[in-house]
Amino acid sequence: MRLFADHCFFQCGVDLLQKAGYDIIKAKNIGMQQASDGEITSFCRKENRIIVTLDNDFGSLYRFPLGTHKGIVLFKINPFMPLTLLAVLRPLIERNVFGLFKDALVIVKRDKITIIRPSGITETI
Repeated sequence: MRLFADHCFFQCGVDLLQKAGYDIIKAKNIGMQQASDGEITSFCRKENRIIVTLDNDFGSLYRFPLGTHKGIVLFKINPFMPLTLLAVLRPLIERNVFGLFKDALVIVKRDKITIIRPSGITETI
């Protein structure tokens, strides 16, 4: 699974995903820390990478219609802290669910995951 962490995704989350065997790159590490959201989605489409982010802008189906990206996983965590991200991310890694997120918009909260698919079907897991 190929992932891309945007500039606001906590490094501890990147480290955890790497340790779990995911191919993940962080915007900062490839000089894209100032890239626009559009540049990020374009890069990820070419590189076949799913975006993992904490940036609510990526949750807009208007700005990022399904089919124009390889997948977006938006973590809506509260409180907005690294430890909260890790608490939400660990079960996803253990359940090995990132494969389900390809081509979809995925909203991850502490208590649920909503997957919006290009077919128009919305799932909650």
